[in-house]
Amino acid sequence: METRPARTRASTPITRTRIGVIVLLCLVGVLAASCGGDASDTGATTSPPTATATPTATMSTPAETTPPGTTPAPPPTTSPTTPALPVPTAPATPPAPAPPPDIVFTYTGFPPVEAGSGAHGSGCAPGPGPLPDGIWFGFGQDLQPDAIEFDLACFFTGDAAATEAAARGLESPPPNDYLIVNDNPTLRTVPVAADAEAWRLVLSVELVSTTYADFRVDAGEFQACPGDGCLLWLYVNGGQVTEVVSQYVP
Repeated sequence: METRPARTRASTPITRTRIGVIVLLCLVGVLAASCGGDASDTGATTSPPTATATPTATMSTPAETTPPGTTPAPPPTTSPTTPALPVPTAPATPPAPAPPPDIVFTYTGFPPVEAGSGAHGSGCAPGPGPLPDGIWFGFGQDLQPDAIEFDLACFFTGDAAATEAAARGLESPPPNDYLIVNDNPTLRTVPVAADAEAWRLVLSVELVSTTYADFRVDAGEFQACPGDGCLLWLYVNGGQVTEVVSQYVP
């Protein structure tokens, strides 16, 4: 068998040219597609980013609304201020009268002896001038509605009476164990309180309470008032006689 040598087909210039054209067209297409995409991307308009405002919570008071058919209330009105009128001043009141004096000296029985003098009561040497507060013995020479004319004297008993009697050259001890001495005849006018009380003697030689006004009318038994036979104890408080007490002597 006869072997035939292989036949090769030589490329012709025309074939090479056709292939080059095809490749070139493909490259152009690829480049065109790429450029078109870039052109589309380039031609798109991109808006600049805008700042986003952060929402802020605000508190608002809802407007008052008037329900339908309701008449809204009128706005408040203010009346003009009236100037205050001066307040009349009350007339000054007169000062109140002085209260009654505190009762320090009051009748509780036969007065005790004053220390130092030996006489009963507040003694018998108060000095000149008005009779001071205390318990004083003497004679009621005049019993007026608001004052007593008083002759101050001394009333001694017991050892003091005996000593005073011996000093005067009298019987000592004195009869009935008491001695009345009145060396000073000076009279003192002693005011009497409006509500003064009094104690007068009755037949049983007891003291009965009454008023000074009644005592002036009836001083009781064993008394010869007014005068030297009117033996009295005056209880003086605040410069006034608040009590008058009769003194019995045998």
